[in-house]
Amino acid sequence: MNTRCLSDTVDLGEWRLRNRFAATAHGTGAVVHGAPSDHDIRYWEGVARGGAALIVLGGGALGPTGIRQANRTEVWRAEAVPAMRDRARAISRHGALPFLQLTDLGRETLGTETFYATRSSSDRRSPREAVSPVPMSDSDLEDLIASHLRAGRNALAAEHVGVELHAAHGYLLGQMLSPHVTGSAARLSVMRSVVRQIVNELRRMGLGVGIRLSVGDTSDSGLDISMLGETLDELSDLLTYVNVTVGMRGAYVRDMSTERPPLLDLIPLVREACPLPLIVSHAFRDREDMEDAVVAGADLVGLARPLIAEPQLPNLLLADREDDVRPCVSCNEDCRSFLPSLLCSVNPDLAPFGEAARPGSPWVIRPSTKPARSVSIIGAGPAGLEAAISLRSAGRDVTVYDARDHIGGALAMAASVPHRAGWRRLLDYYRNQLERLDVEVRLGQRVAGEDVAEADAVILAGGSEEAPAPPGCMNLTEALLAGPESFSNCPSVTVVDDGFGWWPSTNVVEMLFDAGVKQVTFASPSTSFWAGIPAESRVQLMSRLRGRGLRLLAATTFVNEVTGASLCNLLGAEFTPLDGEPVIVASERRSVPLIDVPSGPSVHVIGDAVQPRKVAHAITEGRRAAELLRAVK
Repeated sequence: MNTRCLSDTVDLGEWRLRNRFAATAHGTGAVVHGAPSDHDIRYWEGVARGGAALIVLGGGALGPTGIRQANRTEVWRAEAVPAMRDRARAISRHGALPFLQLTDLGRETLGTETFYATRSSSDRRSPREAVSPVPMSDSDLEDLIASHLRAGRNALAAEHVGVELHAAHGYLLGQMLSPHVTGSAARLSVMRSVVRQIVNELRRMGLGVGIRLSVGDTSDSGLDISMLGETLDELSDLLTYVNVTVGMRGAYVRDMSTERPPLLDLIPLVREACPLPLIVSHAFRDREDMEDAVVAGADLVGLARPLIAEPQLPNLLLADREDDVRPCVSCNEDCRSFLPSLLCSVNPDLAPFGEAARPGSPWVIRPSTKPARSVSIIGAGPAGLEAAISLRSAGRDVTVYDARDHIGGALAMAASVPHRAGWRRLLDYYRNQLERLDVEVRLGQRVAGEDVAEADAVILAGGSEEAPAPPGCMNLTEALLAGPESFSNCPSVTVVDDGFGWWPSTNVVEMLFDAGVKQVTFASPSTSFWAGIPAESRVQLMSRLRGRGLRLLAATTFVNEVTGASLCNLLGAEFTPLDGEPVIVASERRSVPLIDVPSGPSVHVIGDAVQPRKVAHAITEGRRAAELLRAVK
């Protein structure tokens, strides 16, 4: 019987890890002149304190041509070493092992401007780039080796125990190890020998060396299982570990539409091809999947976004407190934008660079003048729920009211549509916390101001609602509430977006296809579609919609005036009548009118009740409202 479990210690070369949790490479963007800032150091110290055994620090740039973004650690510069050392020491101080990932993008640009031509192992163009790269010369290969060795020396001086070579997601070392990109067998042999020389020289310095590889996408620059085995045959005698993941740049960070870790079922095959300590990464969110990965042969489970949402995840899981883990929902809305630095939609404790806390300010209608020992919260959406658990954790008596018969507000509806079930994880977390903290929740109850007048404080979190659709049409909310069965006999449906390209209209489109609608016309007054949703989610969305009968009309809106219900092309003023088929129109979301609370309790307004925005704003304002009330002594 296999008894491997997440709490086991693991030997990684000469080092023994305290458990099987690895923080895989990501970055905060909190970098000053190429060196980690105090903000960045505090973040990674928090991850180490949270229990991760191995921490791979992401985004280490090998030189000015390697990563073309200003928020990366410039590991080639000696000036960055003191701050890098402080960061490594902060990690080691809490019992974790610090590795530093080294990255060169090669033919990829991340869509950013560069002063230099891109280079690769051949002139094969990336499907994500407009032009072909310059094939690397012998001199370029020598420079690549030298840049890795320079970075290795700086990593060693900064007290990192090892480095990870980034050969995944279509980046340079992955291009060099890819038969598809590199071309001939002779050229591939040369590229493998260069990578082997890099690994060998880094090992001779005394560093551990891991490598990150993508499984799949062999028509790009990924490897299938046999290619993975061939690659490791060349390198395994020198490597410390192998970190396997999936996907190419622009699509590898799977959103909530991916409900099962993509490599979980392949672990036995990967394990057979890999004679080294094996990290398996990507889309591990649930304890059961992590445990299954370890039983199947993974030595460590690689996590990034779940640790951004909840740095204490390893400690909480090892203490059998899974219900207390604030979950990553894989929305990709904040953690992938770096505007202005690493943030998380569900984690209000993760602050922007230079801030002590994530900015958020409730609308204060009546300030607190006395301690709020009893608090009434009107609305059980994410804003109200966050305020409730924050206040109850501080010992306040909290009652939550909502006219609906369930918690979640509009978020509950979003969680019910196809490929958006990640939001259920957040609602399950709040439900568990309400129960654990014994918060009184009164559902199906409309509340007037007089009903809460005896409380010390009232928080209005009633959310927002969508404005009515034009006559003869449905708005998005009505369509989602009607459900797919209402459209199952419709051969075609028209959906008119508001031009901002956010999720609600898209949710309706996917619901219609799941209902069996053969053709959906999607019209937008914008010249682009889905511009508001995260870039990587856009790629995954397009893959799901391909071949399903979607007709896109740009610069087009709905009118119902002179010609009757029609689509109007805004560039040519052409009208297309809509006869008979259902029309669903995205309308403006508006804050629900506030109830009038009699004088006595303080009154704060949060979330969509202030202004309809995203989940992140609601959660942050819920937390800040609780802090304001807790601060009054």
